[in-house]
Amino acid sequence: TFYKYDNKGINVYSITEPILKFYIFSSLCSKYQIWPEGNAFYKDKQLLDLALFSTKIENIDEEIEPDIAIEMKWADLTKEGRFYQWSIDNSVDDLYKLKKDCTVENKYLMQFGRCDINVEWNPDELLEQLMDNFDKRKIRGKQIRYIFGDSFNTYNDDINAEQRKFNILLWKIE
Repeated sequence: TFYKYDNKGINVYSITEPILKFYIFSSLCSKYQIWPEGNAFYKDKQLLDLALFSTKIENIDEEIEPDIAIEMKWADLTKEGRFYQWSIDNSVDDLYKLKKDCTVENKYLMQFGRCDINVEWNPDELLEQLMDNFDKRKIRGKQIRYIFGDSFNTYNDDINAEQRKFNILLWKIE
């Protein structure tokens, strides 16, 4: 909350995907080599948000498959602790993409989103909501498992605004 009275600080509307990638980089770079926006990990050369390598890459031209593939999506929650439909639609599209075209074995979907400060969410209910929106023929043979979820309090742009909660959810595609 160090930026509560400074509207030039980080707030829920100024956080963009590149900023989130930077936070991930700074937290994980001592353990992993990270490749953002790589196009070598999808059969059709789509961009993968983050590729993490636990083995050191000595030669940049060497083709090594990453240990972890991560797609990142925004996913705001309603006052009832459920995904908005647009959040589901975006996430389902990336889950299909990971399942169908990603060549990396360990695949994850990381969701970021906002909600009111008092909202409580249940990962089992969120997973059920996601699964209800899948075409079962496309997701057959793959399971989605909740791995991690956390949140922290923040403020909107307006210094007089109420606190909001910023959520991070991580799902593994098995």
